[in-house]
Amino acid sequence: MITTNTLFRVSSLAIAIGLSFTVQADEIARDPRLNINEVIVVHGDGGEASEMATTHWSISEEEIRATGAQSLDQVLKNVPGVYIRVGGDGTPRVDIRGFKTRHVTLLVNGVPMSSADDGQFDPSIIPTSQIASVEVSVGPTSVLYGPSGAGGVINIITKQGSTAPALAGRLEAGKDNTFNGDISAAGSGDDWQGLVSVSRQQTDGFPMSNDFEPTQYQDGELRVNSDKEVTNVYAQGSYWLSDKTQLIANMALRSGEWGKPARDGTGSGKLKFERTDDYDAHTFQLGLAHQFDDTFTLRGFGYHNQSDTLEASYADETYQAVTLSQDGRSVVQGINLQLITDLHTAGLFTTSVIAEKQSWKSVVDTYTANTGSNNGGTIGSGGGTGTGGGTGTGGGTGTGGGTGTGGGTGTGGGTGTGGGTGTGGGTGTGGGTGTGGGTGTGGGTGTGGGTGTGGGTGTGGGTGTGGGTGTGGGTGTGGGTGTGGAENLNDSAWLYTAAAEYQYQSELQYGFTLGGAYHSLDTTDSTDGNYSAMASSYWQAAQDSRLSLSVARKVRFPSMVNLYSQLSGNRDLEAEESKHVELGLEQNLPASTDFSLYGYYTDAKNYIAKDVDGFYQNMGRYKFKGVDFQINNHAIEHLDLSFSYSFLDSEEIDGDDTLDALQYRPRHQLRWQMSYEFPFETQVHLNVERILDQVYATQVKVGGQTQYQQQSLDNYTLVDVNLVQPLIRDKLDVYLRATNLLDENYYQSEALPQAGRQIFIGVNWQI
Repeated sequence: MITTNTLFRVSSLAIAIGLSFTVQADEIARDPRLNINEVIVVHGDGGEASEMATTHWSISEEEIRATGAQSLDQVLKNVPGVYIRVGGDGTPRVDIRGFKTRHVTLLVNGVPMSSADDGQFDPSIIPTSQIASVEVSVGPTSVLYGPSGAGGVINIITKQGSTAPALAGRLEAGKDNTFNGDISAAGSGDDWQGLVSVSRQQTDGFPMSNDFEPTQYQDGELRVNSDKEVTNVYAQGSYWLSDKTQLIANMALRSGEWGKPARDGTGSGKLKFERTDDYDAHTFQLGLAHQFDDTFTLRGFGYHNQSDTLEASYADETYQAVTLSQDGRSVVQGINLQLITDLHTAGLFTTSVIAEKQSWKSVVDTYTANTGSNNGGTIGSGGGTGTGGGTGTGGGTGTGGGTGTGGGTGTGGGTGTGGGTGTGGGTGTGGGTGTGGGTGTGGGTGTGGGTGTGGGTGTGGGTGTGGGTGTGGGTGTGGGTGTGGAENLNDSAWLYTAAAEYQYQSELQYGFTLGGAYHSLDTTDSTDGNYSAMASSYWQAAQDSRLSLSVARKVRFPSMVNLYSQLSGNRDLEAEESKHVELGLEQNLPASTDFSLYGYYTDAKNYIAKDVDGFYQNMGRYKFKGVDFQINNHAIEHLDLSFSYSFLDSEEIDGDDTLDALQYRPRHQLRWQMSYEFPFETQVHLNVERILDQVYATQVKVGGQTQYQQQSLDNYTLVDVNLVQPLIRDKLDVYLRATNLLDENYYQSEALPQAGRQIFIGVNWQI
C-alpha cells in the first residue's frame, strides 16, 4: 500500500533504560508457529490459507513512515473499505464495510483492546512509533479471533528489539502548541530481545477552515474544546528458554485528557458540552509457546486490559459549571490457548479456547448549578439556606371622596392617608424549595423578597392596599452545594469460546480453510449461546491470477452498556448475527502493475441500535453490498502509484424507507496516492481522498409523534502531503507535512466541523 518539558522527562527515562540493553544481535530464524503475537497460524514460508482466500491488508512500518501518520487512525484511513469518521464524542471511529467500530475487533499482539462498556476503542491514542505492522482482515475472517468482528479484525504487531534501532526518536511541532514526539530504545541477544517506547501527543486544538462561517458556539479560529494530551509508555520483551520454548511479556501505560468538540449550532441535534478530564489505562500480557515435537505446538497468553475514565458534562459553552460526571472503569481480562497440530502435507489443524471476563463499573453524579432568585416558586437545591424579609411603608394623599387601591393613587375631593408594612421571608433547602410570603395592610403597598444562594433560594412578598405607594425590600443569603441522583453501574460477564480451524494448501495451487466456534455469554441474569463458522478457498488459476471465495456466519453479543445502562439499557437484547459472502480476484498485469478486486454481500439481523425513545433495541435486518478495488503501479523507478475505490450500498430491510441508505455510511470512497524519491533523496508522498453521497437522519415532530427525516452531508476532498529530506541517510531526516492542504471546510457528522489546513515540521533520528 501507498499507505516539551513533559516529553523530555519521560524521554530521559527511556534513554536510561535503553542504554542498559543496546546490544544488537542478528535475528535468529524461529519456527513461525511459536509466534504468539499472531493469532492465525502461519504454515511454512508462505501466507496462511485463510488470508490468501479473504480480504487482507498489511501496512508495514516503512509505508506508515512514508505517509507521516502519527496515530493508528491516520494509518487505517488508507485501507480500502475502511472509513474513519469523527462523531459526536470527538473520537475517531473505524467503520468497515458499513459496520461500526463496535463490530470491529482491535487487537495488539492478539490482546483485545476494545472497551468492556460499549465494545468500542479510540485509535487516536495508539501512536505509530510502537507499530511494526498493521494487519487488517475484512469480511469472513477466522473463527480463532473469537466472536464479533463482523466488520473486520485489526491486529497491531508491535516493534521487536531484534529489528528496531538501538535508539530512535521523533519530534514534531505545529501551531497552537502542538507537539508530537517519541523515543525508543531496543536491544537483543541470541536468546532475548526487548524494546521500550515513550510517546507524547499534545495540542491546544485544531484550526477551523477559512471557509467556515462562525456561529454562536464556534468562531472561525480554533475549534472549541478540541485540546488533547496523551502520554504512552510501552515495553515488551521475550526470552527463549530453548529453541522450542519462548516466553513473552508486553506492557502498555496510557494517560491523558481531551475535549469533545460540541456541535456548532447549525444542526437540529442537542448541544453537549463534554470533556474527558482524566484517562488512565494499562495493559499487561504474559505468554508462553512450546513446541513438543514436529506435530504439536502449544501457545497461549493471559492478559489484563483496564481503562479508568473520568468524563464530565457542562452546563454551557464556558465549560465552568459541571452538571454531570461519570467515573468509569472498564476491565477485560482473560486467557487464550491454542493447540496447533501440524499434519504436514495433510494441512494444519488448530484448536482454541478463550475465557474472558468483561466488567464495567461507573458512578454518575449529577449537579445543579448554584442559583439565587427572588421569584416565588423557584426551586433551590443545595445544602444551604436562604432567608429574606422586607418591609414596605407608604403614604399617599388624595383629594375628593375616592380611594386608591394597590400601588396606585386615588383622586377625589377628600384626603386619604395610610401606612403599611410588608414582611416576607423564605428559606431554601437542599433539593427542595424555599417559599415565603407576607402581607402588608394600609394605604400603601409593601413588597419584600428573599433570595437564597448556594443552590437554595428564598422568596418573600407582601401586599398592601390603599391610596398610596409603598416600597420594601429584603435580602437573603445562604451557602452550600447540592448533588442530585447518581447512576451506579457495576456489572460483569464471562465470555467463553471454543474454536477449531483446519487449513489446507495444496501443491496444485489451491487451498481452503474450514472453521467453527461456539460462544457463550454468561451474565448476572442469564446465559446465551451462539456459534460462528467460516469457509474460504482460493485457486491460483494462473501464475498471475488468483481467485477466492469465502463465506461466514458471525455473532456479536450485547455490550455492558447495551444490557445494563439504567438510561438506555435493555436486558432482553438478543445477539447480533450476520452472514457474509465474498468473491475476490488478485491479478498481476504487465508494466509492474497489479490490482485486487473484492465484491461482498452481508446480511445482518438483530442489529443493536437506539430507538426514537433512546433505548437499545434489536432494530431488524441490515444489508450491505459493495466492492473494494485497488490498483498499484511501480513501472517507474522510485515512483509508486496507487488508486483505490470502495462502493457501499446499505439499506434497512424492515425500515420505513425514510433513508435512501443507512446514515453516515458514504456510498463512494476514492483515494489516489503517490510516492516518489528524487535523485537528491528528497521523498514526497501525496494522498488525495474523495468522499461522496453520505446521508443522516434528523428527528422531527409530526402530529405529536417523532419521525426521522433524511439529510445529506456535503461531499468533500482532502489532500495530504509529506515531504522528507534525509540529512544523514538512515540516521537523520527532517520532514514537512500538511493535512487538508486545500483547507476544505467539511463535515463527517451533523454540525461537527473538522480541521482545516494544518502544517507540521519534524525530525526523525536513529542510532
